[in-house]
Amino acid sequence: MDGLLMEFKHLARRIEPPEGLIPENWAQHPNGGGWVENTATVALTAFVGPDAIVMEEARVIDTARIEGQALISGNSLVADESVVTDRARVTGTARILGKSRLEGNVDVRGYAVLVDQVRDKGFISPRSNQDRIRCMRIPLQRNAL
Repeated sequence: MDGLLMEFKHLARRIEPPEGLIPENWAQHPNGGGWVENTATVALTAFVGPDAIVMEEARVIDTARIEGQALISGNSLVADESVVTDRARVTGTARILGKSRLEGNVDVRGYAVLVDQVRDKGFISPRSNQDRIRCMRIPLQRNAL
């Protein structure tokens, strides 16, 4: 139990604010050993690596992989064959779908929806559902006369 408590203290240093973290509200995922808060949902078919964190009401389903020091939180969803790795963060109501790959220091928030995207840096945060829809629209091509 001492080793588990030491690992939990390491987890607590990475979450802001660490006050109020209760060890009984966390468990290590059986597929990878990463930390999952009891309010989050992670499928047994998903992978959560030993330094990764899934918290709050976040969901990781299908064969999605959370690796490195990635953090999944809020009401976000990582699904299908997506991979979130390194120090990438997915928060808010963001959706990471298909064969997306987030790596490096990319931060995806808000109403963002990424399908089959590869991102390694930047901050993606549509502020509203309307912004998300505008980002997803394909511009119309006009035929030359």
